[in-house]
Amino acid sequence: WNITLRNADEETQEPSLEDKMKQAAEKLAADFNVSVGTADILVKNGFVTIDGIRAADPETLLEIEGIDRDEVASALGELDK
Repeated sequence: WNITLRNADEETQEPSLEDKMKQAAEKLAADFNVSVGTADILVKNGFVTIDGIRAADPETLLEIEGIDRDEVASALGELDK
């Protein structure tokens, strides 16, 4: 016999904020065609979706501390196609 006891909250527990941010970064990386690291920086700066990226001033995105300017510039160029 193998019995595993679980707290009822464990099965219905919402993902943590950190997990949600990680998921958002992974989705943005795939949608925006950038690395997960770059997407993580964008998410932490409030740019969570492609719509948010499109609405942003490109210079604002390129000025984010730690961002890979070449990668973001290339991805922005691809959005316009």
